[in-house]
Amino acid sequence: MSDPRYDRIAERVHPGATVEACRELTGGGSATIEALDLRLPDGTLRRVVVRQQGTPAAGDRPVHSREEFAILTALYSAGLAVPEPIFVDESLEVLPVPYVVMAFVEGVVHPDPGVVPGAVEHMAEVLAGLHRIPVPAGLALSERVDAASEALVYLPEDDAQLREAVAAIAPRTERCLVHGDFWTHNLLWRDGRIVAVLDWEDAAIGDPLSDVAGARLELLWHAGADAMERFTDAYVAASGRSLVGMAVWELIAGHASQRFMGGWGLEPAFEAQCRERAQWFAGLARGRLLPRS
Repeated sequence: MSDPRYDRIAERVHPGATVEACRELTGGGSATIEALDLRLPDGTLRRVVVRQQGTPAAGDRPVHSREEFAILTALYSAGLAVPEPIFVDESLEVLPVPYVVMAFVEGVVHPDPGVVPGAVEHMAEVLAGLHRIPVPAGLALSERVDAASEALVYLPEDDAQLREAVAAIAPRTERCLVHGDFWTHNLLWRDGRIVAVLDWEDAAIGDPLSDVAGARLELLWHAGADAMERFTDAYVAASGRSLVGMAVWELIAGHASQRFMGGWGLEPAFEAQCRERAQWFAGLARGRLLPRS
């Protein structure tokens, strides 16, 4: 027997549709994600995804459902590889939390894109394309622009020289829509191309180099330093953007990840490797800011 709540969602998405199957999808660490197979009145079958921010059991009230829908609408209209947005419901009449319905995208995750020819270069092209799309009007998104202030939260208290250097850095003036978590597990691939960039819950208006720095560290963890540098070179080529100022975002990524990764559920050996690489990554950034130290 189907869940009557999903029958109501099906009716809202496609009047007259019925739910033939429902299954939970993996990968939604901070969201509940389920695929519904809908039988439409004309007999065709359509698979959609219902994404609920947060977990009802934990009492979380999801945020940004309408903003996420608006972001997906703008990006989909601009031709970026994102799922087609179909419906958003913040009424709480059907589910205890707001939810977004989007088209199901068939694809796979490449945990190590470094082994797929051209994959990291394509990642860079997609990210550069995202950063060129105008920010949708009227979005209530947070800002991620002041790297120095954010970095000071995570930098070691006893590294006075580095803290002084970072505190003196003025925010960059460039602003665009940033994904906030552009990494391998948020990308779906098919036939060597990215077909969907997923999980926009951390999107913000900010410095595009914050996305680049985060992606660099993720690639270092999952694909190694060579893949990280090939991604960076390809991003510069695709965007025409200078990377001056990225070192502070790299400090944030390197130090913040070490603070929080204990709660990510990583295998002990992989966590140890990630910590070692994050420390090395932050050290490189420190060396660029303090070349004579």
